[in-house]
Amino acid sequence: CSRGGGRMQVPSLDLDYFLSFTVLAEPLNVTSSAVAAIFGQFQLSKPMLRFDEPLDLNQMYVCAPPTGGAHPHKVVLYAPQSDIGSTVLITNRQDGWSSLSYQLAKRLGARIAQIIATQHGVEYPQVYFHAWVAGAERAVVCMRDSHAWVFQAQGQELPFEELSAYSARRVSKRLTRERALSYVRAMGWDAVDPNFWQTGRNAVYFQQATVN
Repeated sequence: CSRGGGRMQVPSLDLDYFLSFTVLAEPLNVTSSAVAAIFGQFQLSKPMLRFDEPLDLNQMYVCAPPTGGAHPHKVVLYAPQSDIGSTVLITNRQDGWSSLSYQLAKRLGARIAQIIATQHGVEYPQVYFHAWVAGAERAVVCMRDSHAWVFQAQGQELPFEELSAYSARRVSKRLTRERALSYVRAMGWDAVDPNFWQTGRNAVYFQQATVN
C-alpha cells in the first residue's frame, strides 16, 4: 500500500490499509492518565515511556503493524478534531492491544468502541468490532481461519446492529469493514470523517524503551 506523497490519507477509506483503533468517550487527559496507570501494572519486559508531540500516525505503522510481538510497543492517543471530548487510541500491535482496551473499559467505565480490519488481499483477513456500552461488553468478529471463514458474536446485541446480515450465506459478508464503521458511527464517532484522524493539539505517545 502507499500513503501517497507524505500526505496522510484517511485510513478508514483505504482498503489497502490495516485499520485499527479504539475510541473512548473520555477526554485525552483522563485516558492518558489511565493508560499510564495500566502500563504501571502490566508486566512488560521494558517500561513504556511517555512523550507529547504532534500527531503522526506513521509513527505507529505504515500499511500494517509488524507481525508478532517482539518489536517495541507503541501507542498514540489524541483528541480527534471531530470530537475533542473523546480520545482515539492506536497501537502498533496487530491485535490493537485489545487487553489495553479491556483494562480501560474496566477502569473508566466509559463508552468504548474498537475496530480491527485487515488490509485487502491478506491470507487471513478479519474484521473485528468490540464495544463497551453502559458496562456491557459486545464483540463481533468475522475472519478466515485456515481455509474456512468463521463468524462469532459474544454478548448482548446492540440496538444498531444489522442482525439480518449475520445470516448471510457468504460468511465473509456478515461483518464487513463498512458495517463495523457504521456501528462505530452509531455509537457517536464517524471514523470516515477526515477530522476523526486529525487533532488541534499535541498527541500523547507511549513507546517501549529499547534499552534497560
